[in-house]
Amino acid sequence: MKDHRSTEELLEIVGPSRASYAAEAVAAAEGELRSRTGTEQELFTAKGRKIGTVCAWLGGLFVIWGLVFIPIGLSFLSDREPVTAESSFLFMHFDVVFVGGAALEALAGALLLMGGMGFRKRRERGRRLILVVLWIAVLYVVVFTSGMVVSLYQLASGGLRLGMAVVSVLMAGAWCLLLWLPIRYFRSPRVRQLCQA
Repeated sequence: MKDHRSTEELLEIVGPSRASYAAEAVAAAEGELRSRTGTEQELFTAKGRKIGTVCAWLGGLFVIWGLVFIPIGLSFLSDREPVTAESSFLFMHFDVVFVGGAALEALAGALLLMGGMGFRKRRERGRRLILVVLWIAVLYVVVFTSGMVVSLYQLASGGLRLGMAVVSVLMAGAWCLLLWLPIRYFRSPRVRQLCQA
C-alpha cells in the first residue's frame, strides 16, 4: 500500500525524534524514503540518458551540416571577386571565415557526438566534451559578434551604426544566456555525481 505522507513527515519520523515512534513506523518511513530516493535517482538517470541522446543527434547533424558547407565555402574561394578597400575585414575575407566556421561546426559536432554518447553511458569524459563544445559556442558568439560590430562600425554611419551594434550585442547576450543554462546543468554537482557513479 502506498504511503501518502509527505517527505517532510517521513524525515521527521526518522530524524532526532525517532525514539518517540514505534520501531515498525521508523522502519516503514526509512523504506519509503529509500523508495522515493531511488525512484527520483532513476528518473534523473533516465533524463541524463535522454539528454546524452539529444547531444549525440545534434552533434551528428552539426558534423553533416559543417561538412556540407565546407565545399560551398571552397567554391567561394575559387570564384572570389575583387573587394574594395572600403570593405570591412569580415567582408573582405568572408570566404575564409565561411570555410573556417563550417570546419569549426564539423569539429564541434564531432566532439558533441562523442560527448553525447559518453554522457549516455554516464562517463565523465562525455560530460567534459559537452562542456567544451558549449564553451566553444560561447566563444564563437563573442568573437562573431565582435567582428560584426567592427564591420558595422566601418560600414554604417551615425545612429544606424549604434543601433545595429546594440542589437548585435543584445542578440549575443541572449545566445550566451541560452548557452549558460546547459553549461550550468552539466557543471552541477548532481550531474558530476551521476557521471562518477
